[in-house]
Amino acid sequence: MVNGLLPEPGVFAAFLGASFLLAATPGADMMLVLNRSLMFDRRAGLIALLGLVIGGVCHVLAAAFGLALLVSQFPILFAAIRIVGVLFLLYLAAKIFMSHLNSKRPLAKDLSKDNEAVRKVPPNPHHFRDALLTNLLNPKVALFILAFVPQFIAADTPNPAASFILLGIIFLAQGWVIMGMIALLAPRVRLLMTSKPGLLRYVDLATAGIFIMFAVKLLGDLVR
Repeated sequence: MVNGLLPEPGVFAAFLGASFLLAATPGADMMLVLNRSLMFDRRAGLIALLGLVIGGVCHVLAAAFGLALLVSQFPILFAAIRIVGVLFLLYLAAKIFMSHLNSKRPLAKDLSKDNEAVRKVPPNPHHFRDALLTNLLNPKVALFILAFVPQFIAADTPNPAASFILLGIIFLAQGWVIMGMIALLAPRVRLLMTSKPGLLRYVDLATAGIFIMFAVKLLGDLVR
């Protein structure tokens, strides 16, 4: 399959099934896309998704060329990256909380009066930056890819690095498709939610809470 870069059909089917289940599991990336799509519009969600795509590709390439393995061999460097990741997640959570103190930002209660308010928000490069950094500053992504993907690469694969990159991209692409669907469908969900003006506020704050939970979990893993 694909000049020997993909495993045998049975193994490849197992890979697709396992990677789909993993991709469908909610995480910080998925919550970020959902938040941007609900609170702004589908463009904001897709811009955030683009940042996640580029971050994911960087992780796959880094893992393929051994950077993730190098990081795992130097605990101080690994810990430093994880600390930066924790701080950035806390920063995103704080930014969401602070946005509700800024009267210039359209809140959920305003949407029932003007459903166009959120859709008119222009594309913001911060959506891309936040998503990219959220992904890049999570070394677990690269280390997980490094641990998961090689299990499906045959020992006699002619080009292990190319096979690793191809399978890694396929693995991440399933998550990208799911998050893309979330971004496209979220505005419809938002319009339904405008009948309950305070609900979007709770969704936004819940997203911030989830980011804090992820940060606490990463910090807990760090101090073990």
